[in-house]
Amino acid sequence: FHPANGIAGDLGGGSLELIDINRDAIGDGITLPLGGLRLQDMAKNSLVQAQKIARQELARAKLLKGGQGRVFYAVGGTWRNLARLHMEMTNYPLGIMHHYEISADSAQTFLRQVAKGEVEKVRGIEGVSKNRRSLLPYGAVVLQEIMAAMQPSKIIVSAQGVREGFLYSLLDPEEQKADPLISAAEELALLRSRSVHHAHDLVEWTGKAFKAFGIDETEDETRYRHAACLLADIGWRAHPEYRGRQSLNIIAHASFIGVDHPGRAYLA
Repeated sequence: FHPANGIAGDLGGGSLELIDINRDAIGDGITLPLGGLRLQDMAKNSLVQAQKIARQELARAKLLKGGQGRVFYAVGGTWRNLARLHMEMTNYPLGIMHHYEISADSAQTFLRQVAKGEVEKVRGIEGVSKNRRSLLPYGAVVLQEIMAAMQPSKIIVSAQGVREGFLYSLLDPEEQKADPLISAAEELALLRSRSVHHAHDLVEWTGKAFKAFGIDETEDETRYRHAACLLADIGWRAHPEYRGRQSLNIIAHASFIGVDHPGRAYLA
């Protein structure tokens, strides 16, 4: 996420990991026994009891009080499946999980429905593996209690997890500092455009043009312009009649990180 500022939670089968993040700074963290399978077992399949356990355990997570008004970053398969259901219920037009955002109000309404335990009645449930469905209410209960304790502004879903974090840790310090969106756009330009050198020339030229015309950009708008220039020629092999649509689909559905969904639309 560019930049990340909030509290990240990784819900697994056995535990919940919470940690405060602010750009590159890592703050306090805690591990709690609130993984979906573990909570289901401790609560003896009672969602009422699961809610009591989650509330009791999360009271130990003092870092949540510092998250008020900030973002909660949801990591883990159960929460991704909840987000997938939310997409279905809201007819969300872009099927990209990473950086999917849910407002606090919308999340509360949705989670209340799932936490009742009648997941088979939820729209879009056929898209979730039957083996994972029984854990959805427990994931919803934990997320409800996190929101009650933290009062976040919104939830942002991550498609990445511990594996990707480990791979990131293997990069050298200079590679870790690279902008992931620009790096991905550069890679796509190398694979699909006629000349990546021309794309870099376009980045430089548009930067000078914006300055000459007095066009101000935010930090993200500068990044998006840079990425758009790198991606400008990726559809050249396609027929002119559908070249634009093909490029739009590639950009909208590419496995980019470091860009939110409005940013994808801006690029496309």
